[in-house]
Amino acid sequence: MAEQRRRTPRKAVRRAPRRRVRRAPRSGGLTRWLTPVLALAAGGLFAASQLTPVLVDLTASSTITDEGVTVGGSSAPALGDGLLSWSTGTPAGDSNGATVTDGDAVGGLVVPQPPRPNGITLQPWAARGVAPTLTPLEPACGGYSTPKRITPGVVAGTGSATVTWMSDARGEVQSYRVSAVAQRPVSGVQPAPLTAAAAQPEGCQQVSATVTGLVSGEYYVFWLEEQVVSATTGRTRLDQVGSSAPVLVG
Repeated sequence: MAEQRRRTPRKAVRRAPRRRVRRAPRSGGLTRWLTPVLALAAGGLFAASQLTPVLVDLTASSTITDEGVTVGGSSAPALGDGLLSWSTGTPAGDSNGATVTDGDAVGGLVVPQPPRPNGITLQPWAARGVAPTLTPLEPACGGYSTPKRITPGVVAGTGSATVTWMSDARGEVQSYRVSAVAQRPVSGVQPAPLTAAAAQPEGCQQVSATVTGLVSGEYYVFWLEEQVVSATTGRTRLDQVGSSAPVLVG
């Protein structure tokens, strides 16, 4: 018989359990931002302790009054080389400033006044002019108002009208023109008004002009224009100086 080999059962090998390693908490991140914050806080406390005596000195040397903040005492101490200093009393340039005695001081929070230069005076009120009294020029020949408006007289006839007015005795007036403007509109383009001319007389005289070719039974308004020579350019122009009421032509 074949020799039977006996198989020896293998022994089960027990493995030791793995131990969990506890990691230490990360404190580097907290320390990274906490350290600068603590440093800034310490620096702020140190600066505040250094500025407190300066604020107390300024507060003690100033007072509050109804007129504003003034500096007590006769003069403030010098601020050092290269810095400005200020004087007490009425601030320069205030229109209604007044000096305040120490007895009128009111306790409480005060704000020091900025330095004010000496020798500068501001006028609170500027001088204002008075409007002059203007007298309008009276027309040399009369017959019209100021501003100039001449109201001519009109006498209607059969198909015509005679217009009269007082002359304007000015050197630049050369002549006159009278235009008859019809008051009944027509379709399309309006016809040009009928005109009549009159020369400038010597001195103050009554001037007249007759307009013919008018339609009987129609109303017309008569415009009066002056032909004037410009003193600057030497050119002539027509200035309308008056008009009449509507007139019925017979």
